[in-house]
Amino acid sequence: MQRMIRLLSALLIVFSVKFYVSAQSVELSGVLVDCKIDSIRLFALDGGLLRPLLAVPLDGSDGTFKFSMALANVREGFYMLGGGSSQNTKSLILGKENKLKVTGQCETLSSAKIWDSPANRDYGLVMKEADKLQGAFSQQINAYRMASRKGTDLTEIEAEMKRIDAQKIKLLDSLKQANSFLSKVLALRTYLSYQTQKKSEANYKDESEYFAQNYFRYADLTDPAYNFIPDLHGSFRSYTSTLARLGLTNEVQKKYLQAILASIPPNTSTHKMALLGSISGLKGKNDDAYIAVANEYVAKYGRQQPRLAAQLQQEIASMKAQLIGGEAPEIHLPTPEGDSLRLTDLRGKVVLIDFWASWCGPCRRENPNVVRVYEKYKDKGFEILGVSLDRTKDSWLKAIEKDGLTWKHVSDLNYWQSAAAKSYGVSAIPYTVLLDRDGKIIAKKLRARALEQKLAEIFRE
Repeated sequence: MQRMIRLLSALLIVFSVKFYVSAQSVELSGVLVDCKIDSIRLFALDGGLLRPLLAVPLDGSDGTFKFSMALANVREGFYMLGGGSSQNTKSLILGKENKLKVTGQCETLSSAKIWDSPANRDYGLVMKEADKLQGAFSQQINAYRMASRKGTDLTEIEAEMKRIDAQKIKLLDSLKQANSFLSKVLALRTYLSYQTQKKSEANYKDESEYFAQNYFRYADLTDPAYNFIPDLHGSFRSYTSTLARLGLTNEVQKKYLQAILASIPPNTSTHKMALLGSISGLKGKNDDAYIAVANEYVAKYGRQQPRLAAQLQQEIASMKAQLIGGEAPEIHLPTPEGDSLRLTDLRGKVVLIDFWASWCGPCRRENPNVVRVYEKYKDKGFEILGVSLDRTKDSWLKAIEKDGLTWKHVSDLNYWQSAAAKSYGVSAIPYTVLLDRDGKIIAKKLRARALEQKLAEIFRE
């Protein structure tokens, strides 16, 4: 800890003498090697996505490639230098200095070095210090939870957590004076522990409520600077992902998230980034909130990003169909006999859709349980539709015969690319979906005892 304090003090001294004047024009140049492209591009952030600003040719000789960009009226913020695709990029801050130079390899631009730029150098120092503080914070949180379980004294741990929190605030305050832009980046990472704050924050009933309302406590999301800070996307991804793990109901999660989103000016890059980060964090964790946020993005920005909007709309439709109470997506696939069968052909029966495969060990071990409940309820209006993720018909048919699976079966033999698996969002098997007689989803992921209990409830046994 003393070493960390010394490093923090040294960093604060650096910042105390650095006051930059925003540049109105920038000359960005570079020397790259191993290039298989003929031009280099500069991208601006557009709500978490990248918008091309400028492309210039690479002047190459003897394996060395040079470029130069003259940029006018540059707003301070993060930009991306890219090669042949927007995935291979180097993030850099522009708008602080008049001249910057980049050196590296075309194929690994993310590892390129930036020269003659105190702003980019200091960003690296700030993030390194922030990561150290976060690492120390995580260690103390783990120690706190372990000590709480054992019932041991927490005084020393709480004191250490309080010191770490004080260092976070000290670093943030110093940056507000020395480099306002970097302070806004750091504000997204400045979160104080509930354990040290709960005594002074009596209005919060528990840690979940404290987290939900304080994660962005030090970031003014109305500040236009956040239009140029890509960390915002990751912050909202982390925030929503953590919210989904705290045991809060779907409605409570949506309430907290919508309150924060409503505080951000609409039709801004900040708002787009916040929505996209939230969508990323909620996917697979809270379908109800995901649908609400994705719908908001499509409604507000779908015309600007039609391809992304179309993708989101497809996922929304699939998720809606998978929600409890929603109508199950149609399945229309070949049977072992070479005919085809539709899921809707089974309307009027309680149907278990069973995603499995001959190569899936857990599926094969579960099959005796499924056989047992099928024999028990098949004459009472219960049917099973086995959807195999096999790759060969021979393996599929042998497993059906060996395991005595006498119900309905279909498969397109496309492995994980199965059309039915995609429409149901299946990422692991065995995976089951239970439908009522009208084709509405009433339960998912039922196995063994849980499946038998649900069927007993349905058939009133």
